[in-house]
Amino acid sequence: MCRSVLEEAIKQRLPEGLRKLIRSRYRNAATLGNLLHEINNNLIATGIALDFPRLANQVNDIGKKAVHQGLLSEDEARDCLQNAREALQMLLQQ
Repeated sequence: MCRSVLEEAIKQRLPEGLRKLIRSRYRNAATLGNLLHEINNNLIATGIALDFPRLANQVNDIGKKAVHQGLLSEDEARDCLQNAREALQMLLQQ
């Protein structure tokens, strides 16, 4: 859930040109990992805070673990939610 929320928030915050590129490159199905790759390659053009990719990557890593390895510990789930909240705040403050 955290990854999906970040994916949608990122898509809404990207400049139109980058949004079109991502839609065509990933056939309108970009994952959070794909979006973060594009943000890292175009960080200045996106206007997204420099600390954002670090937090979002942590959310993505925990989400991947949950999907591929099973249940998360309570601490991992809490960390994921906290990182997602902080990352969203960074996006929304711009």
